[in-house]
Amino acid sequence: MRRRSSTTTTPRHYIAFVFVGFWLPAVLATPLLYLWEVAGFVRYGGYWSPKDVVNGRIGIQHGCWLRRTSPALLPALVAGALADRA
Repeated sequence: MRRRSSTTTTPRHYIAFVFVGFWLPAVLATPLLYLWEVAGFVRYGGYWSPKDVVNGRIGIQHGCWLRRTSPALLPALVAGALADRA
């Protein structure tokens, strides 16, 4: 079984859990993070990455922040992007 490198999966964990944190409350997203890590632990033959867990938790926090702030920020971002095209 191949062993994964934490340096290559850590950014993916962060981005994946920003998405999860955006769509799920932290109460549900955090257990999902640990289930994901347990599945990886089994898949990769007993390798547990604490860095992946930390980055997943940070991603969840950032996703929750985006959910709260997106209604205020996204309209201005879209308007700016459309103004650049005109």
